[in-house]
Amino acid sequence: MAEPSERDITSAIAEFNSDRGWIINSFSQVECRLADLIIQCQGIADYEELNQLPLPMGVGSRITRVRELMKSGPLSAHAAPLEKLLQRLEEFEELRHLMTHGYAAFHFTPDGDMGMTFVRSSRQRGASNTPKNGSFTASTRCTNSARVHLHS
Repeated sequence: MAEPSERDITSAIAEFNSDRGWIINSFSQVECRLADLIIQCQGIADYEELNQLPLPMGVGSRITRVRELMKSGPLSAHAAPLEKLLQRLEEFEELRHLMTHGYAAFHFTPDGDMGMTFVRSSRQRGASNTPKNGSFTASTRCTNSARVHLHS
């Protein structure tokens, strides 16, 4: 296989960064739609108690609030499909954090393909913020132009 030119490499890096941006943007759009749903429920009497609470920030808090809203009122009729959506969103939470907050490095694979490695150190839930507790973990994900390979 011929070695890629600098132009090929630059183009591949731009494509990877563009794809990363689209992934992050897609998650942002869904998170904003959750906030929108919560705001739309503010005028519904069935949710008066929940509407006294401030708008939750962060996708996890918004998912929790939507689940509370689904227990009664008009959203209860749509609980099953909404729950499926919320579960799928939660499945991708780690990937969202990795794409948003991870360090990306370009590399060549052993097969000569070009790829990106994403690395993010994170604290385990409930662990203190001190590394001496062994509470830090590194998530590594490698991608190439065709697919995402997940491994830790």
